[in-house]
Amino acid sequence: MAKKKKRRRLIIHPRFYRMLALGAIVLLALVLLIVLLVTIISGGCNGGGQSNGEADATDTPAATFTPNPTKEPAPTPYAVDSSQPTNYGYVNHFEIDGTEYSNFDPLMRTSLFGGEFTLGKVWRQILTDTKITFDEGSQYTQLKGVITFRGNNFRSDPAYGTVSITEEALTEVYSKNIGYVYRNDGQKTWTGSGWTGQPLIVQWPAETRKAMNLYDWAKNTEDLVEVIYPTMDGKVHFFELKTGEPTRDDLDIGMPFKGTGSLDPRGYPILYLGSGDQYDDEGRKARAMIYSLVDFTRMYEFGTQDHEPFAKRVFTAWDSAPLIDAQTDTLIYAGENGILYTMKLNTTFQNGVVSVNPTHIVKMRYDSNRSSTGITEGTDKYWLGYEGSIAAWNGCLYMSSNDGLFQCVDLSTMQIKWIADTIDDTNGTPVLDVISDDEAYIYVGTSLHFTKDANSYGVAPFFKINALTGEIVRQYGLHVYTETGVSGGIQSTAALGKSGTDMDGLVLITIARYPDHKKGVLVALNKDTFEVKWQFDMENYSWSSPLIVYTDEGKGYVLQADSIGNLFLLDGATGTVLRTLALDDSNFEASPAVYENMLVVGCRGQKVFGVRIS
Repeated sequence: MAKKKKRRRLIIHPRFYRMLALGAIVLLALVLLIVLLVTIISGGCNGGGQSNGEADATDTPAATFTPNPTKEPAPTPYAVDSSQPTNYGYVNHFEIDGTEYSNFDPLMRTSLFGGEFTLGKVWRQILTDTKITFDEGSQYTQLKGVITFRGNNFRSDPAYGTVSITEEALTEVYSKNIGYVYRNDGQKTWTGSGWTGQPLIVQWPAETRKAMNLYDWAKNTEDLVEVIYPTMDGKVHFFELKTGEPTRDDLDIGMPFKGTGSLDPRGYPILYLGSGDQYDDEGRKARAMIYSLVDFTRMYEFGTQDHEPFAKRVFTAWDSAPLIDAQTDTLIYAGENGILYTMKLNTTFQNGVVSVNPTHIVKMRYDSNRSSTGITEGTDKYWLGYEGSIAAWNGCLYMSSNDGLFQCVDLSTMQIKWIADTIDDTNGTPVLDVISDDEAYIYVGTSLHFTKDANSYGVAPFFKINALTGEIVRQYGLHVYTETGVSGGIQSTAALGKSGTDMDGLVLITIARYPDHKKGVLVALNKDTFEVKWQFDMENYSWSSPLIVYTDEGKGYVLQADSIGNLFLLDGATGTVLRTLALDDSNFEASPAVYENMLVVGCRGQKVFGVRIS
């Protein structure tokens, strides 16, 4: 009888199951990675497309100059006990390409390799190819001129070049008439140049100049320096720096421009600007705009009054000046509606044609224990809004706000790193002073609104803030008066003395309505101790920002305009008034800009002046 064969039981080693599970995980990871890459690639490609039938927006622009390589942000700002956002009940909200999120919580995902990331980081680091990191203010542009409010991303230099001064004199070279537009009530008018109202001054690269709608004589002038001045008459004016001769037709938009526009730091013929008041008719509703300076085409607009459901504040205006990150082709713009906007522009400038096709549009706003929807004083104690221009360093923005919550924002994640309490309505633009990668400070002051007493009297503080931690290092303040609509305190932006000059170590600020309603003061402080180095008592207050020019030898001179049409030249080291030039009997709210020995500034009296410093 044949023996039955023994059945052998198949024994599978536990290691097999582990290997099978590991293989499945690896396969799943590969699939997810492929899906992620496809999404990213398609997302980047979808940012392209045609503009005006011209070049594809994903084409590499014909760069006027090559941006500096982006460095890693270092160090990373962080909050200390006094600057924790939670101290103020801070909650931020986001809209990314039309989808709204709060605090990025819905965006959190577990990464394939452990840890966490946010879509914000993916969007910044991959879709825009690199992180947004701003270098020193002197590296913001290679253009010759002053192309944004206070010149750069540090907001530290509204003067280009040096001056040759032998007579310590000011001479009016020309004045140009500008107009007005009616306010929405049909009676009061916006006239001339208002706060902050700084002109832009630029010597265009040849490629750009030839492409623009300049008059023939201007197009063919190799060393042409053009002044570009959006004003409250609803127009952008263009004229030659030294003579005031028009270089092209005015750009008539019909909306008042109180604030300062910005030119593209890459030398592209693009103007970024926003209107400064609200209107009922659709064509004049306040908004931010991007204009071609080739043919005056309005290439894009956003943040339009009554058409921004993401905004919490009902008032829309654009007194700030935006920044453009050349390396990542990103526009960064803060509005009085309380929203910070960033967008990838997809810029092209080829064959004399310029275009933008914005994608990856991110909006950020916040709630806090000071949040409200009020428009004017008397409606609520606090209100949202960004009126001062944003400053930037490394991967962070620094933003003053109407509610006195000064913010440091991480551009990689759009998260708030810290908040400094500046107490009152902070309209002035912050100025950055970077000592090293491990030491940097912000200088900013406030107007008097929320903290005034029954007699409209109170302290307007000026702060030195640690840019890394948000700690208030120094504080200086004077008791000032204020009036509804014409604030007392600090409406101006500080001026920092440059290293290696006789003004090294000084910070200058103008304070309005001190010691009474009519007067003001220009103070030079030791930036380390905040001790007063010198003080210029002004018979008439000023909102206009002080400006410093230097000789080749490093001697500094200060220029300051006041509210009755005077322009003063002071010795920067001592505060001695060297010259007074009476230009007009009207208010200089606007801040001047200087190109070598020529100063340009507009007043409320419907005039723009060109002044030679000699």
